Amino acid sequence: MKKSLFAVVVVSVALASVADPAVPAEMATLMPRINPKPQKAEFRLTERVNVNTTPICICCDDGAAVAWAVRHLGVWLGGLPVPAVSAAPRGNGLPRGPEAYRLEAGPADVRIAANTLQGVRYALYTYRQTWEAGRGTARLTHYTAPAMTVDDAPAMAFRGIHFCWMPKERGVTSAFMEHQVRMAAYMKFNYVEIDNSGGIRSARHPEVCASERRTAPMSELKRIADVARDLGVTVIPGMAMLGHATLKGYQCGRHAALDPRPELQPLYEPRNGWNWCISNPHVHRLLGELMDELLEACGNPPYFHVGCDEAQPPSCSVCCATPYHEAVAAHLRRLHDHLKGRGVRMMMWHDMMLSAGDSRFRGFYCNGGPDADRILQSLPRDILVCDWYYGGCWGGQETFDTYPTLDYFQKLGFDVVTCPWYNRPAAIAQSKWVRDHGQFGVLMTTWGRLGGKKYYAVWQHGPSDAWGTMDVGPVEYAFGEMDLATFWRQCGWDMGLGEDDADTFGFVPATYPRIPDPED
Repeated sequence: MKKSLFAVVVVSVALASVADPAVPAEMATLMPRINPKPQKAEFRLTERVNVNTTPICICCDDGAAVAWAVRHLGVWLGGLPVPAVSAAPRGNGLPRGPEAYRLEAGPADVRIAANTLQGVRYALYTYRQTWEAGRGTARLTHYTAPAMTVDDAPAMAFRGIHFCWMPKERGVTSAFMEHQVRMAAYMKFNYVEIDNSGGIRSARHPEVCASERRTAPMSELKRIADVARDLGVTVIPGMAMLGHATLKGYQCGRHAALDPRPELQPLYEPRNGWNWCISNPHVHRLLGELMDELLEACGNPPYFHVGCDEAQPPSCSVCCATPYHEAVAAHLRRLHDHLKGRGVRMMMWHDMMLSAGDSRFRGFYCNGGPDADRILQSLPRDILVCDWYYGGCWGGQETFDTYPTLDYFQKLGFDVVTCPWYNRPAAIAQSKWVRDHGQFGVLMTTWGRLGGKKYYAVWQHGPSDAWGTMDVGPVEYAFGEMDLATFWRQCGWDMGLGEDDADTFGFVPATYPRIPDPED
């Protein structure tokens, strides 16, 4: 009697939570925790699938799908038997969209239907997140999974997450960056923006970088971009091209180039070297070559992020001699034209394009001067604007009924992505606004906070926010540290990490400085 009661647990639209009356209390902890939440899923918890022996049939026109599945299943299973994988003939009723998939798993077989290799990847990522090590043995012998039917697709085409590659003393080794990128792919982000925040050493212009001992070579960025591409995520390179030119953080007073090399002072504004000196033609050439090098390392992706947030007023006698808004506008157009010549779209932060104190955007981040709107109006409309807002951070309001900055850029003809951080109500509200108003997508941010509640929170809600299921299913559904640690650990296994790899196995690298944070 008990078995028949528990034999089928249907989860329509999204996963059930502990509070869902459809799930008996003693079965609730068996419910798979999939991140991001799928659009629709049904789990039959007492029907088990032997992952190692149950054959997989893949219905997909992409001839590479079967080979990709076999190769990655071999890695994931770590020397255990790999199930037979075959191509199934194309049938009717394939899911719509290039990234959509249908996953049907039962004791007899596992069937995947998708239009592209990307959809097949996502089906297998979902399948793997449900795996449980076989019970009752001293060592791992096999995995099982619940029987399931999952129909899923992202609501937004652009789903990104932003990582800062900082110097090694901040805990960001090449292995840790790769671990983050693998996790992003596993969470079904399709873009990772890696910002060179002082941790990548240029081979063409090492003079503006921190020392070799404290940085990773450009070849490591290339290697990680290649790994990412195989996993279905595109690495977007980025580097600050106006403010944040110190490559050392915000208010630490240190400068990667100027501290050891005073001869480079003409390249930067006199006031702390925070801004690049955009009136200097040598800076124009230098920044173009840095962009080229980063793009080439990443396999010439379709986007490059030029930063341009939180810039300071000019302190250079030449820059101050002309209307600075004209110089900034010309600088941005120059960056844009350089990238467009390579077939690349420019991405930039929004805040300097809105005048500080503009009453239309009260409560949102506006750091531009009085002529910011004139700069904005002069820019090409194919620039992708990254509108950042962090909710309760810095005492701000968590959510709003409307998001006027997002709408403003959209009405001017720009594509715009919302860029939340760790505040969950804010991220959900912003992502929902973008999804429901036809805007471009979501770019989650982390800002180098590699430990504590802020880092966990981004992984907890960020994937579902970007996937578009932030408001699907029970409100109580959220991932705890243990759920995320399982997925993070799986990505570490894929890298071949062992017990001596403490710097990258945990969420917090062993080398990361423990800076007290009252919110953690």
